[in-house]
Amino acid sequence: MKSFIKKNCALPDIVLKVVLFTSLLFFIFPFYKNLAQSADPNPLPSADTIENTESNQDRYRYNPAGKRDPFYSKLWKEDSAIELPKRAAIGLQKYEITEINLVGIVWGALGRKGVVETPEGKSYMINVGTPVGKHGGIVKEITEKEVVIQEFATDYLGNRVEKISLLKIKYEEKDEKNT
Repeated sequence: MKSFIKKNCALPDIVLKVVLFTSLLFFIFPFYKNLAQSADPNPLPSADTIENTESNQDRYRYNPAGKRDPFYSKLWKEDSAIELPKRAAIGLQKYEITEINLVGIVWGALGRKGVVETPEGKSYMINVGTPVGKHGGIVKEITEKEVVIQEFATDYLGNRVEKISLLKIKYEEKDEKNT
C-alpha cells in the first residue's frame, strides 16, 4: 500500500486537498445553518401587516401645486411659439395642383404611374404617396384616366378640411381641316 501512495500520488497533494475540503466545510456550514434558521415557514404577510401598509399609503398625498412638471421641457416656452423652418419645395411641391398637367398614365406588373408636366415643361413620374402641390398634397390613387390628390386645409373656423383634387388627362382634339 505504501508503494502505491508513493508511486501514484504525492503525499503533500493529498494533505493539501483534505485541508482545503475541511476549511470549505468549516466556512460554509455556519452560513448554511444561519440561513436554515432564519427562513420563515410562512412567507405570506399577515392581515395586520397589510392593513398597516395601506394606512401608511393614505397618510401621504402628492400635491403638485407650486412645483414644476418634471415631464415638461424647460427649453419650450408656451408664450413664444417657435416656428420651425419649412422644408424647401422640391419638384412638384413648387407648383399649385391646378398648374400641373397630367400627360399620361403608365401601368404594368409594378402598378400604375402617372406622368405629369409642369408649366416649365419638365416631366415627372408620380406614384401613390408622391408629394404634390404647395399645400402638402399627396397622391392617393391612380386610375386609368385620372390621378386623385388629397390635400388638407384650414377653413375660417380653424377646422381641418380635406380637399380632393383630380388630375385628368387632357386630350387634344385633332383639327380635321389640317389632316
